[in-house]
Amino acid sequence: MKELLIYALEVLVCSAALLLAYSVLLERRTAFLHCRLYLIGAMLLAALIPALSIPVWTGETLYMAADPVAAAAPTAAPAATDAGTPSLPVAVTLFLYALGVLLSFGAMIAQIVRIRRLRHGARTIRRADCDIVLTQADISSFSFFRTVYLHDAIPESDMAAVVAHELSHIRHRHSAERIVMECVKALLWWNPFVRIAARRLAEVEEYEADRDVLTQGYDPSEYIATIFKTQFGYSPDIANGLRDSLTKKTIPDDDQTLRRQPRAVASGGKYSRRTAPAGLFLVHFAGHRNPNRPAERAERLRHRDRVGRDYP
Repeated sequence: MKELLIYALEVLVCSAALLLAYSVLLERRTAFLHCRLYLIGAMLLAALIPALSIPVWTGETLYMAADPVAAAAPTAAPAATDAGTPSLPVAVTLFLYALGVLLSFGAMIAQIVRIRRLRHGARTIRRADCDIVLTQADISSFSFFRTVYLHDAIPESDMAAVVAHELSHIRHRHSAERIVMECVKALLWWNPFVRIAARRLAEVEEYEADRDVLTQGYDPSEYIATIFKTQFGYSPDIANGLRDSLTKKTIPDDDQTLRRQPRAVASGGKYSRRTAPAGLFLVHFAGHRNPNRPAERAERLRHRDRVGRDYP
């Protein structure tokens, strides 16, 4: 039992040290690819380093001559122990660990099954670079491998930016990275630093996708409005979605800033639910004028009448 506790403590210390090194040395200072690889590899190393057994030379051992009288005296035989049977605390600890791993992998499989079910009854647009699934389910826009999932009531004016964002995730293979990180989270479910690393990984991926969208010439103000309008609804943790873009402090708008990573100010769904209404209010009443707004409103009302759905 003592060995397990020491190992767990060493894993926590290694995880914290490697995350601190990321924040000090890599975050906002190197390429997105390097950050993504480091975050995944660091959590794997944090679990492997304490398990390594490195032989250390201890020097020469000196033996003293034994007392002949003491050596001749009979010694009691050591008590027989069953080394192959773990003690009760160790058995309980291993059982709880295995249970946590099974539940974590079960939750991940359930998310994948739910994503696959979104195709049922949905309209699929097949393209050379991806498949676009337009579903009636209440979801936020997200991508999973080569498939982009969108709500069927998304305005046509917002679809181009959303698809461009998700195509960036597909080109950089962010879904595969999410799967690997989710497996690490399942194996180290008791380590809170792994969850922090997973959030950092999601932020880096979203920064990279935002950079790719803005370098294509999309207007930053309209892109921010699109993020807020499409972030509500179901979005699985193993997928890449626009909902995660709310963790950003700013949307970069020049070539120099696009190559850097602004520090995130918040993460998680709770923060998104609290800040999204206020952010949407600011976007719509920020003081900038859009001459096309009445026409867009009329088009969206006509689209609402066609699909029979209410949305602003």
